[in-house]
This record gives sequence, C-alpha cells and structure tokens, in this order.
Amino acid sequence: MTRRTWWLSGLGGLIAASISVVGGTQNSLATTAPECQVWVSSLGSSSLTVIDTWTSAPSTIELNGNPSISDFTFNRTGTKIFVATMTGLRMIDPATYGVSIIASGIYGLGLGDFGAIAASPTADRIIVTTNQSVNGTYPYEILNSLTGAPDSSSTLSQRSADVAFDPSGHAYAADFVFMAANPAGRLDKIDISVPTTLTFTDVNLAFWEFYTVAEVAAPAGQTPILFVGSNQNTLAADSYFLRAIDTTNMSILATATLQSSPSGMAVSAAGDRLFVSQFGTDEVLVLDTITRNVVSQISVGDGPSGLAVTPDGRFLYVANSINIPNQQSGTVSKIDLSTMSVVGTITVNSLPTKMAIGPAGCVSEQPQVAPTTTVPASSSPTTTVPASSSPTTTVQSLPTTGPSSSNESFANISLIILAVGVVVVFARRRRL
Repeated sequence: MTRRTWWLSGLGGLIAASISVVGGTQNSLATTAPECQVWVSSLGSSSLTVIDTWTSAPSTIELNGNPSISDFTFNRTGTKIFVATMTGLRMIDPATYGVSIIASGIYGLGLGDFGAIAASPTADRIIVTTNQSVNGTYPYEILNSLTGAPDSSSTLSQRSADVAFDPSGHAYAADFVFMAANPAGRLDKIDISVPTTLTFTDVNLAFWEFYTVAEVAAPAGQTPILFVGSNQNTLAADSYFLRAIDTTNMSILATATLQSSPSGMAVSAAGDRLFVSQFGTDEVLVLDTITRNVVSQISVGDGPSGLAVTPDGRFLYVANSINIPNQQSGTVSKIDLSTMSVVGTITVNSLPTKMAIGPAGCVSEQPQVAPTTTVPASSSPTTTVPASSSPTTTVQSLPTTGPSSSNESFANISLIILAVGVVVVFARRRRL
C-alpha cells in the first residue's frame, strides 16, 4: 500500500495538522513468509548441510556423538527436524540449530538402526521405522512431532526401506528385500492414530534394498497414488521400474520401466508431476502422475539421489551423491520448475544423499520490491511513482491487512473538503 500525505497550498498549517492527526499515515501490515532452508545429509556422516535458498549459501551442522544419518524430516509445521541415525533419534530446532537426543525403546545401537522417517500432514506425529529385526519383529514408533516424546508403537510385516504419507494421514511403509527373500517387496498401509497396519500388499518391489523409494502424489480430483521405485536384481540382469499403487485398495495401477536405479523421488506442489532421480544416467525424470508418461528429462550432477521441492512449488533441489573429482565435496543442483532447467549448482559436504526443505509455508526467493522515484509535479501535491524499468515479483503467500488505496484516497479527500469548509465559514463570519 502506498504511503500518501496530501498538502493543499494556501490553507497553511490548519489543513496539514488536520490530515496529520485525523487521517494519519496508512501503513502496510504485510507479513513476511520465512525463507526456505534445504537440509542435506551425507552418506555415512554425522553432518548436515543447510542451504539458504535466498542466497544459496551453505553451512554445516554436526550431530552429537558422530552418528551416521539414515533419514530425516521436518515436522508438519517446520518447527522441528527429526533425524534417524545409527545410534538413535535426534531432534533439531532449525531456528537455533540446537540438537537434542530422543529416548526410544526400539531405536538404539543394534536395535533397528538405519530406519526411514516421515511426518504426518494431518497430525503432530512422526513415524520412524526399522530395517532390522528386533526380537523377531520389525517395529515402528510414533512420536509427538512438537516435543519428540514417544506416543505409541507397533510392528510392520517386514523391515522398511522408505515410508511416506498420503493427504489423509495414512502412512505407507515399503520394505526392502535382500536377494531372494520372501515375500519380495511388501507394502504396509498404516493408521498411525491406533497404530495398526490396515492392509499389506506383496508387489514384488525389490531385490536390492538401497534403491527402494516411495512417494505419494495427490493430483487435484484424483485418488492419491503411491509410487514405489526399485531396482530388481535377478542376478542375470538388472531391471529398473516404477509402480503406481492405488491407495484405496493397494492394487497396482501401472508399471513404468526406468532407465536406471530410482534413488530418490519427489512430487510437485500441485501433485501433477513426479520427479525421479536416475542414479546411473545423471538425470531427473519428470512424469505425469496421472498418465505416468515421461514429460521431461533433466541432466544434473553425478549420481543424483535425494530430491525435494520447495513448498511454493518453484524449485526442485537434487543431491548429486558422487563427489567432485579430487575433492571431498558433493553438489546440489537447483532446478527451476517453470523451465525444467538447472539454474544453479551448490557445493556441499561429501556424498550428499537425503534432502528435506522447510519450514512450512516458506518462500524460495526473497520477495523483490520495486524501487521508487520521486517526481516533482509542476505544483503541489507531489506524487511518488514506481520506476518504469523496475520489475516486481508478486508473492501470493504474503497476506496484507489495512484499508485499500481507494478507501484511503476517499478518506483524505473528505478530510480536505471538511477543512476547506471550516476555513470558508470562518472567513464569512469575520466579514459579517
């Protein structure tokens, strides 16, 4: 909203004082959305790289006790980050970078380490799964995502390689299977509020644990679809594929053949595009989530792995997990989703693998405000107009409050008319 002060030549201080006191200056109360942070883990490391999306500047955080990080996630509000590690769970405050250890009965050294972790979109809960047998079972635990306190626990039908939520708050755990284990590639659908496994499906997903990834897409007006990517090693040849699963009945809707190992997946903000990193071909596939057709292929760095989309839907970040030659560093590619092209490469810690972006509602670029130029008029009042060459960027997530510019102008004009009337009456009374 433009700040306006109206001066009327010839009426002196009376009108100026009236405008100043009665009308006042109208200020914009626009709130500023937080800037996005891209968090990146490093394979076999206890460090996390944090990238400021407004400046692309990276920084590093080390976890207590030097644990190896397996997976991590923001909670739904973006106020906490939960990290599954080889030696238990950690909770990080992204505002202060403070790290605390979470006590867990099932998550400790030798007890189901290297699990997957995800945050519910409908409740303040986190699910963390195990990939090792604990007393003959495969447990998972539900945590309060605001405090980290354990809430409840139950078991899966198999050890878990990845876990994802649908918009209604159901979780899906995709197991990984080493070599010819039976059953091959089981999916569990979980109600975390109970918690209990509602159903499970054997879909022959994988023979190699490292490459099983899962993501849920919810395009407008469509039933949410669970996508699971895998590398099926038959000992004779590798085959890479993507399965689309109907989340209502857990049936296979379609299978798409991939060119290389699907080592990471992400979904667009609108739910209409699925991004799949292709580890062996150094590219990201872009698929239509309804037709499952490939609509674009984007070349990125060496060995793309983890993917994450900014909440405003503008950028996709890709962790390129093979180090820069002769350096103990990796890279992250920044992709502009409006053009499907790489617009930046950021150097990060060695062997980057998993990614998460937050906090909730963040914006990926600093909002730009057009500079203004004061142009004197031939007589009062003066007018401030935006420079013609200055571009502006509209950020839809920034709500504003206060009167509109048309109401503000009307109020000021009414006040001027009132002041003129007072002066005219005063002058007439003096003549009488």
